[in-house]
Amino acid sequence: MHQPGDGRATPLMHQTSSRPLPFTDGSEDNVFSTSGHYQTGGHSPIKRPPDETTPYVIVLTLAAACGGFLFGYDTGVVSGAMLKIRAELGLSDVQQEAVVSATIAAAVVASALGGAASQAYGRRPVLLFAAATFTAGAALLGAAPGFGALLAGRAVVGAGIGLASLTAPVYIAEAAPTRLRGRLLTLNTLLITAGQFAAGMVDGALSAVPGGWRWMLGLSAAPALLMGAAFLVLPESPRWLLARGRADDAAAVLRRVRGVKDVSAEIAEVARGMEEHGDAGVGGGYGWRDMLRDPPVRRALLLGCGLQALQQFVGINTVMYYSATIYNMAGFSESASIWLAGFTALAQSGGVAIGMTLIERQGRRRLLLTSLALVAGALVSLGLSFYLQLVLSAGAVPGTEPADAACSAVRNVIFGPQPVDSCYRCLQIDGCGFCAATGECLAAAAGGGGGTDVLGRCDASQWKDAACSNGALGWLAALSMVAYLACFGIGLSSVPWTVNAEIYPQRARSLGTSVSTCVNWAGNVVVSATFLSIAAPTALSQHGAFWLYAAVAVAGWAWARAAMPETAGLSLEEVEALFERDGDARYSYAVTDVTGNGHGSAGGATVRGFAPLGDGDGGAERERSFSGDGDGDAGGGQGGSATAALI
Repeated sequence: MHQPGDGRATPLMHQTSSRPLPFTDGSEDNVFSTSGHYQTGGHSPIKRPPDETTPYVIVLTLAAACGGFLFGYDTGVVSGAMLKIRAELGLSDVQQEAVVSATIAAAVVASALGGAASQAYGRRPVLLFAAATFTAGAALLGAAPGFGALLAGRAVVGAGIGLASLTAPVYIAEAAPTRLRGRLLTLNTLLITAGQFAAGMVDGALSAVPGGWRWMLGLSAAPALLMGAAFLVLPESPRWLLARGRADDAAAVLRRVRGVKDVSAEIAEVARGMEEHGDAGVGGGYGWRDMLRDPPVRRALLLGCGLQALQQFVGINTVMYYSATIYNMAGFSESASIWLAGFTALAQSGGVAIGMTLIERQGRRRLLLTSLALVAGALVSLGLSFYLQLVLSAGAVPGTEPADAACSAVRNVIFGPQPVDSCYRCLQIDGCGFCAATGECLAAAAGGGGGTDVLGRCDASQWKDAACSNGALGWLAALSMVAYLACFGIGLSSVPWTVNAEIYPQRARSLGTSVSTCVNWAGNVVVSATFLSIAAPTALSQHGAFWLYAAVAVAGWAWARAAMPETAGLSLEEVEALFERDGDARYSYAVTDVTGNGHGSAGGATVRGFAPLGDGDGGAERERSFSGDGDGDAGGGQGGSATAALI
């Protein structure tokens, strides 16, 4: 075995180090035993503090979960606000899609950059910055004079969403007691759906207020300010502090969070884990190239990214972002559509609650497959509700005047011109309306708000330019939407995130999760940016769009059935083994102290490295050189270098 400081790395299982463990002052009195306790001096066990809920940990969790609430509110509020914004600012379909998509595009970028910022500067500063970003975005949206400012405000809010969605769960997990961590993390998820519901209620309450959309978008500043105020006084994550060698600060935080005076055992346990595992994380020794040439990680990454993409491409965010618009398409008034959209958001919360009770008993795989099958059925039903409106609505013929020439057919780029033969088809053409008295499709008065056709031929009481009489079909659309969200919540809402937290080995967990999260947000952008264009009468129409998402769900079911293993009840090491195959190259990651000529208390460098051993048991050693000229505690030798064998 190579000795520390001789320029050689030691295997992870037999690693030694000249550096003392944090909080132990270099002593070996705290030794981890297989019983789960620490042996003091090798004899008396020291139990960790009891995993009890304290008021402080609840306050800390709620403050971080404000980011989840804002995530839900700012993604949900646009559904109802868009109907008013469209009318007041005269936005086109493309501009509406841009406003919705700008938020998610910014979240993609922020989530990709936020991981490195959180690692370098800490969780607390990133959450403080997220709160400030939410506040600035809300102020900009509330005062937006036009499309440009609206777009910028939604992008700023999106950056806050990306930072909060990535950092808040990490902050909660690193401070939570072990056996309460799952429940406290669930609070963040529940507040996301609570934010979506609150957005719907605010949309409904302000729908009749002139300029109410400004209040809808601007009110998110209130919880953002509360979040910012909380993090001005709340501490940094204890695990982040310990990783930076600030053991006294970490212990002080844990004493407040746990409500006990002695946290030495927990500090020693965390420190021992950091020392033994040496996970490089995002931006560390294990990088993109390593991940792509590491076969087990590559297989896990394909599954993880596939699940995240599938979650988006079954159309969840078309329903969340455009639910009020979909209800309006189904024939409900603007006011009714906004209220229905708000209450519909509760269906997903109910589904999530059901899924939480089943995920361990039924397993991830069965829950996901069941959810996908039910989601496919709900999407078929939702598409059918729109298709039946098309074929069952009152018959129509084009008007005979030259002004009515544009009202004779729908110009569909996929199926060619579609002759106007029904009220539903007539209203698919911008600038046209249906006269129930004569059954004609006529050119509407300027702006569509004149209450009759452009030539005044139809009595206002018989004129329809918003929706046809659809009887029970509108309610079929509403029930299908509720069923879709509930079925999605059962499995598709949580399983992709759960599985992505389980399938990556320690060396790749940070980077793998970061990549799959970016895939999720990118899929969100694609779906939300294309829905109105796909569902337009000139393309697939509403029924065709939902049937397309149903086809994706069916294909996803077949893929998941073949590709996804069951991970319930397995340790993380057992899950890792599911992705290993005979003949895979074996990898080792090591941390060692290397002697150098640097200045400062250490006078050397800590070298982290990662490399494949080769195939089989007898892979050859590989060497990689490290050099540095920095001064200080972590300085490599000035002008010197060290070579570590990666074994």
